Amino acid sequence: MDPQFVIMIVAGLLTLGLLAVFVVRQRGREGPTEPDYRVLFILGVTWVPVGIATDNVGLWGLGVAFLVIGIANRDKWPEEEKWSELPPEQRRARFLIIVGLTALLVLGILSYVLAGGGGG
Repeated sequence: MDPQFVIMIVAGLLTLGLLAVFVVRQRGREGPTEPDYRVLFILGVTWVPVGIATDNVGLWGLGVAFLVIGIANRDKWPEEEKWSELPPEQRRARFLIIVGLTALLVLGILSYVLAGGGGG
């Protein structure tokens, strides 16, 4: 058996074990929590196009499932704070995140175009 494969399996099992310990400890403190269905919807919106673009049936299949679950529970989405109601430091932080992500997107597209656009 390939040693790299064994290391990956051991690392995966350790990660799952740590995750299980974390979840059990959290539930002991707070009790069961309601899932954030809006996050599931956002995951679905993200995973479906990535799965289609990479021709990965599992990824877009899970994305569709997340979309359906998120939309079916639309009434349970948490209320979004309005921009005008946010404290100034949160507004500034969100603005910087939006600007940073936009800059990364533009740089990614620019580097793709300058590298030849992936064409043959």
